[in-house]
Order: sequence, then C-alpha cells, then structure tokens
Amino acid sequence: MIFESQEEVVFTEENKLSTEWRSFVVKCKVEETEEITSFYLEPQNEEELPEYISGQSVDIRIYIPKENSCIISTHSLSCTSNKVFFRISVTRDFRIENNFNNYFYDHINEGDILELAPPYGKFVLQDTAKNKVFISEGFGQVSLLAMIETLDLENNLIEEIVWIHECKSIDFHAFKSKLKGISNDCKNLKIFSFYKENKSAVNNEDYCFIGEIDINKIKDWKPDLDSEYYICGSNLFVNKQILSLYNRGIGKENVFISKI
Repeated sequence: MIFESQEEVVFTEENKLSTEWRSFVVKCKVEETEEITSFYLEPQNEEELPEYISGQSVDIRIYIPKENSCIISTHSLSCTSNKVFFRISVTRDFRIENNFNNYFYDHINEGDILELAPPYGKFVLQDTAKNKVFISEGFGQVSLLAMIETLDLENNLIEEIVWIHECKSIDFHAFKSKLKGISNDCKNLKIFSFYKENKSAVNNEDYCFIGEIDINKIKDWKPDLDSEYYICGSNLFVNKQILSLYNRGIGKENVFISKI
C-alpha cells in the first residue's frame, strides 16, 4: 500500500525531517466536523513540551503493522504553545483511498502511541504590533487557528484582528464555535465567513457571505497597507488571494503564505 501525503514535505537543510523522535500518547480525539478531527497529544514521559511559534508544524511517524514499516507525515499544530499538549487537526480526503490522513483518521485512537519530532517551520506569527489579517480556505485555517489563539492570550492586545474563512458550507465550518468564543472575549476580532453552499443558512448569520472569498463584499472592513496578511490554503487559493492583495497595493513584506 502506498500512501499519498496531504501536506508536502520539502527536503532541504533548513526544513528536513528530524530524527529527534519522542513518544506521545493520544489523550483525546475530537470530531470537529464530518471531515476534520483533532487529536490532543501528550508526552508519554509527562515531561514539559518545548515552546514553539504559532504556525509551526511537527513530523509524525506511525508504524503500520500490515506493511511492517513506518510512515512519516507533516502536520500543522492547531493550538498555541503550551507545556502540556500538542493539538493536530486531520482532514479526511474522500477522493484518495490510500491517504495518510485517512489512515490516521480511521485507525488512530485515544491511548495510541505516536512518535513526534520537534516543531519547526518558517510560516509563523510575527512578533509585531501590526494589525493581523488571516485568510484561509477549508483545512488551511488550522495553522492560523494556533496564531489567533496566541493573540487571544495576550492581555493587552492592541492589534485589530480580521479572520476571513472560506469553506464548503456552514456544516463543514470547523472551529466555528471556538472562534465565536474567542470573539466574545476579544473585541478587536472581526470574523467573516464565505460558504459555497447552504444559502438559507447564510441569511441567518452575521457577516456570512455566499461563494468564494471576495473582499469587495465586506462592507465593515477594508484592507490597509500596514497590516500583516497570513494566507493558507490550496495553491490556486493562495495565488488568487496574493494577487488580490498586491493589486490593492499591499507590499510583499506584509504577506505570509502557506500552501497545502
């Protein structure tokens, strides 16, 4: 059986698979939507976790008994840094049968042991006082979620935060209630959602729109030149959003991207 990884791993000296493996226990498995499930992972030896920067990823190594071999895949951490657990959120891909994420989704359960390497990656939340704009498509919101959780923990948050997300429908909108909870505590946060389906549901939701992300539809917010823009999604999605921002005069130094 050959597995097709959902997230690309680039083999370079700056971004390579680590050999510093550490055993983790799956403490909790939570279904976010029909397609996305989160796994809470704690160190088997109960030692404190290393601090990481929101947006970073981890390599996970799993032993496949039927194949008598190990498979390695890269997953974005979907929670802010803490000393107790890592959280990864895995999406099921119904289009591909032999997919690592599908195996993870179906066969990894609470109590199982996984091996993880230390967090790494350059797509991270910048330590600046600039306003932040997060733009995501579907599963792309995972690494951005860790960033917004980090900002929510800051007691004296002065930045304005804008969250723009596009997904299939309101039924497939993972972490919707979590973001709503954050917005209740963080008055600097504005949330805008774009759904390709469920038109009737959109009519009953504030700041919800039909179709793909179109910043022109948002009347309560406009992009500015000084904000930082974090974009995560498919190659086509990311390129489209970059072009839209550049056409508005946003400088490349303020745009950070991750393609999945």
